[in-house]
Amino acid sequence: MQPDLAAAEAAHPGSLVGVADGELAAALADRDPAFRRAAIANVPAPVPSAMRPALATALATDTDNAVALAAANALCFDLVANAPGPILAAIGADGMTRIKSLAEGAKPLAVRDAKRCLTAKR
Repeated sequence: MQPDLAAAEAAHPGSLVGVADGELAAALADRDPAFRRAAIANVPAPVPSAMRPALATALATDTDNAVALAAANALCFDLVANAPGPILAAIGADGMTRIKSLAEGAKPLAVRDAKRCLTAKR
């Protein structure tokens, strides 16, 4: 599911120009799941290491599965070009358990990037 960036921007004017390191945790604490997904969509790729903890927390604890999956996809996509150790360490056991749960029964394209974490070697 793609975030509705227009709706999120309308609800929070000027807030999605780009997400800086310190702003991501605050954006992910917003009560609107569409805004949280939009904030994740605005995280640069590769994900800066300073942003990994906030994304990992969203992955493991967000009550909205679409937000958790967006965080997983952002983090795990980095495995294309980066060493898995630091990324998997940031995700942790709770995050890996959540990725497994999200991947079960999901459409393959929706979890393609997240599944990279499940197959990565530490």
